[in-house]
Amino acid sequence: MGAARPPTRHYARDRMTTETGLPEPLPTGYRCSDRYVIEAELAPQSMGRAYKASDTALHEVVAIIVLAPALRDQDGVMRFRLSFKKARSTHPDAVHDYGEHRGVPYITVKYVEGLGAAVDVGKAS
Repeated sequence: MGAARPPTRHYARDRMTTETGLPEPLPTGYRCSDRYVIEAELAPQSMGRAYKASDTALHEVVAIIVLAPALRDQDGVMRFRLSFKKARSTHPDAVHDYGEHRGVPYITVKYVEGLGAAVDVGKAS
């Protein structure tokens, strides 16, 4: 029997997560859910990493917040989803979409030039 392959692949800049295969951080040009193309990393959010991205379906720029690896357990995913619902009810014009890419939840919100994500969904009130 051959030697076991390591569960994590290492690259010069990015590290693949063991459970999803997503690079951390997402590199420029990475396509998320066949709809969003990452343009740049933004300031961190309370529940994950935020990125400036092109929405290829609507042809606009958005901010996409990807749930942090440390919060990807059942409770963290539930809190992220509840934060999305709360943020959407208090900021309906700024909070766009909830989805998953390779099993990892993400939220898209309005992108504001010079500010980044218009809403920190983990702190929305």
